[in-house]
Amino acid sequence: MNLSAQPSSCINREKTISRLYIIIVRNIKTSVNLMHIILLTHERELDKKTNTGRLVEVIDGLHVTRIIWKRTEPDPALLAWIGQGGVGLLYPDPAELAGGPNPPLTDSFFSAPASLNHFILIDSTWQEARKIYNRSPYLQSLPRVLLESAPPSLFTLRRNQIEGGLCTAESVVTLLRLKHQNSLANQLETDFHAFVGHVPGRLNQESV
Repeated sequence: MNLSAQPSSCINREKTISRLYIIIVRNIKTSVNLMHIILLTHERELDKKTNTGRLVEVIDGLHVTRIIWKRTEPDPALLAWIGQGGVGLLYPDPAELAGGPNPPLTDSFFSAPASLNHFILIDSTWQEARKIYNRSPYLQSLPRVLLESAPPSLFTLRRNQIEGGLCTAESVVTLLRLKHQNSLANQLETDFHAFVGHVPGRLNQESV
């Protein structure tokens, strides 16, 4: 007789606790991954060394989808996510951008990040972003997300940045902090600072 053997009730209790622990961990991971970053990217960005969307893509633990924008062929998955709701667009009020034909947005067009799970960022130059927005009706009806209290941009790798504007990586860092995901925000911010300091051609800024 093995006196050290555990009673079956103890073993069953340990198995139950183990299963509960696994379920809790899975639920935590699921809740974190509910936040979905969608990079709607102009095709020219794919070849630019100064594109910061690639920093966002490689952050472990962050759900990111990159979609190449096509004027006449909206991405079916993107349209499906929009149709399901809970999608917001990170984009300034068009009336604040030079060349924006739209009137100023009312407060009803803005949503708090806490109420949304999917976030679309137009990953391009500001000039290209205006074109993408104006030529994509499915974006214009989306609730707008404003990144209030964002620090000034440190992105100096391109000319003609708009006042108060942020690059893609900086926008995601700010959004992550608003969603209380500070660990991911810190990781991306660290990568961004290294990127800004070491990308060749910093003085030979790319034109927007």
